[in-house]
Amino acid sequence: MDRVLFVGLGGAGQRHLRIFRSLLPDTDFYAFRRNKKTPLLNSDFTVNTSTTIEDKYGVNLVDSLESCWNLKPDFVVVSTPTKFHSSLSIDASNHGVNVFVEKPGCVTFREAQDMQEKFIRNDTSLFVSFQRRFHPLVNVFKNELFDIGNIINIQVNVGSYVPSWHPYENHLDLYAFRKELGGGVVRTECHEIDLIISMFGTPNNVYGSTSKQSSFDIDVEDTANFTFEYDSFSVTFNTSFVQNRQERIIKINGQDGWIEYDLLEQRVTKNGKDHYNKITNDDLFLLQSQFYLNEFSKSDDSYINSLISNAKIIDKITNIN
Repeated sequence: MDRVLFVGLGGAGQRHLRIFRSLLPDTDFYAFRRNKKTPLLNSDFTVNTSTTIEDKYGVNLVDSLESCWNLKPDFVVVSTPTKFHSSLSIDASNHGVNVFVEKPGCVTFREAQDMQEKFIRNDTSLFVSFQRRFHPLVNVFKNELFDIGNIINIQVNVGSYVPSWHPYENHLDLYAFRKELGGGVVRTECHEIDLIISMFGTPNNVYGSTSKQSSFDIDVEDTANFTFEYDSFSVTFNTSFVQNRQERIIKINGQDGWIEYDLLEQRVTKNGKDHYNKITNDDLFLLQSQFYLNEFSKSDDSYINSLISNAKIIDKITNIN
């Protein structure tokens, strides 16, 4: 790798920067920042006032996007608010640059289709950052499914609290709480949607509801309850990012047993027997980045395909009302 470009260096962008810099110590790093709002962050998202992003990671700031593409980077990390994922990714692809983009990768299904067409035409690669796919317990969870018989039903509960995410900024300014930036709980908290689709494929039908349950002055849905229907079972989702109780749990009930994956406790439980494998959030990003650098290839269209599937489903959920 000669050059890597970053567009957006908020919390997610700086985590990617930290991980890729550790893996590519001799590569030239460049960044384009529109607002330069987020200060240098530690791994726990507290502010580091001892130095700057540029000095700590050896990053060269670029003053325009056109200058970015002229650098001909090996790939670009797009970690802006969701609203800009699609346009920036397509712009990069049109300049022959491979893209590593934060989830969900786009806002709408139409954007996903446009991205698919452009990346295929330009012969460039797209990778969407779903780091939770890389937790070692995901494979344990998938393998244990073979022992619980026919699946009866699946329950997914996702609960988080946006005001606790970024202590360095006002939560009402965060993209997740702003429609104009592609926010809303369904797009923001889409990891479990991605995991279910990656395990079982695209559902036959999707239905449910979205709502705003909190007292926050926001213009996006903060709560969603929806169902995926497959041939022989259904998956029910209860999702909110304005609840104080934190949870990320997938529970599968089968004819001969049950299995539960607790993503926060980092535990897989089958028929009451626990299996733990606790790693840090940085470890997840490290595993993902190592895969991207060492195993992911331009011919791998699985991430473009998942972008299409996820966006189509999210469109259905958010347009139900």
